[in-house]
Amino acid sequence: MRFPGQSIRSRAARQPLVSRQAGSHRGVLSGYGPMRASDIREDMERRLAQTRAEDLVANDWAASSVVDSITVSAVGCGLQPQAALPYALLGITEDEATAIEESMEWVWARWCRECDWSARLHFEDMQLLGLRSVLVHGELLHLAIMEKDATSLLALQIQNIHPHRLGTPPGMTGGDIRDGVELDERGRPCFYHISDPSPYMPGLHERFVRQPARVAHRQAVFHCFRPLFDEQVRGRSLLEPGMKLFRQLDDALDYELVAQIVTAAFPLFIERTMGGTPAVNNLRLGGLAGGGAGNIEPNAAPQSFKPDYGVEPGGVMFGQMGDRPHVLQSNRPGGNFNAFLELVLRAMSASTGMPYEVLTKDFSKTNYSSARAALLEAWRTILYYRDFLTRHYCQPLWAMVWEEAWLRNLLPIPPGARDFYEAQHLWTAASWMGPARGYIDPVKEVESNLAAIGGLLRTQAETHAEQGRDWRDSIRQSAREARFMQREGVTPALTTGKKTEERDDAQDAPASDQKAS
Repeated sequence: MRFPGQSIRSRAARQPLVSRQAGSHRGVLSGYGPMRASDIREDMERRLAQTRAEDLVANDWAASSVVDSITVSAVGCGLQPQAALPYALLGITEDEATAIEESMEWVWARWCRECDWSARLHFEDMQLLGLRSVLVHGELLHLAIMEKDATSLLALQIQNIHPHRLGTPPGMTGGDIRDGVELDERGRPCFYHISDPSPYMPGLHERFVRQPARVAHRQAVFHCFRPLFDEQVRGRSLLEPGMKLFRQLDDALDYELVAQIVTAAFPLFIERTMGGTPAVNNLRLGGLAGGGAGNIEPNAAPQSFKPDYGVEPGGVMFGQMGDRPHVLQSNRPGGNFNAFLELVLRAMSASTGMPYEVLTKDFSKTNYSSARAALLEAWRTILYYRDFLTRHYCQPLWAMVWEEAWLRNLLPIPPGARDFYEAQHLWTAASWMGPARGYIDPVKEVESNLAAIGGLLRTQAETHAEQGRDWRDSIRQSAREARFMQREGVTPALTTGKKTEERDDAQDAPASDQKAS
């Protein structure tokens, strides 16, 4: 018979485990001791990283490329809602649900034109700016304001705020405020401290507004960021992991370009003897420092020598006695420059979660299979950001617009239907559509979609949404076109499409090989 005490003693007497090198101070990891940042230091490092990321996107081609690729593909001209009321659960008929959905989408379209508090942006523009802020600064900061204008349909308006304005007021560090976000006992944001700088001293953050996170049950502050670690209260830029690569590669390319300019100028250095020769003395050097230096008299006294540092194409330089002429030779960049550049660019693209081909817009080394694999990998990242923006920003605003439209009797709610607040999640149900993914080989992918629909593996709604269209609008338009063609006596030439044959060898060969052939 065994007792619990014996089992514990046997566990305590087990052999020691092998030492883990990752947690030791041996070898190459001996000097690797990451530091933990305090709240104040974390705030300083985050602000500096955000400023650097903003500078990179403004001035570096690679950083701008990856941010533009994600925002244009994920949001593009804007995410559009498609109301999807579960009419059976709401106690209404399908026709009544369709009428409500169409009315709500009309209200939403009107609100999108009037939503900006500064009356400058459409809601689609605010989506693009919001996602761009998430990528560059790591977070989106928008305020929901209830202020009805004389011409607006609803009172709800949105004010976009730069994330740098969110911070801890002086003298209030510590306690429940972390980096400008005031938390309750459960760690939930309850207030946001937003600076209100003077227009005459915009860099001085002394005045702060304590903005509540919610007003009753309605969200008043939209502070959206990607959750990357536990107990996170502020966002992190997409460019942070590879920021050093972005910056140093930009400098390296700049230096290489300057070196190419210097060598391309091909300057010629000529020894200048005492007295000179008429041919040289009468030479005028346009564009160089001291352009009249070529007009020295034959027997003039020696002048103090001033070296010429300016380099221009075809320039001729004069030296002192004893100097020898040299012609600059262009041996840059090195033979492995292209391979090294590609390696760095691949590391940069991996740090952002996007393929190399999307970062550089270079598809010269791809075939159909590799291009499709790269775009599918990019599409996973794009869908993540699209769903992120939908969950944390677009869908909550859709629900707020729905609520105000219901309170203002703008929707044809039939009698006997469930109360809005009782089933708010059902009344505000919607799916969101964005820009189409596009096709690499339209024939193959359309045939694949038709086969999937025929095999009940996907629906018409999913297929149309993937292309950024509302399936009901598409079917209605197809019916209108069919009636019009029938009325005009036109017979549509419809083909069902055959099974695609095996791919050509040329199609799967890299693009460089195809060009060579």
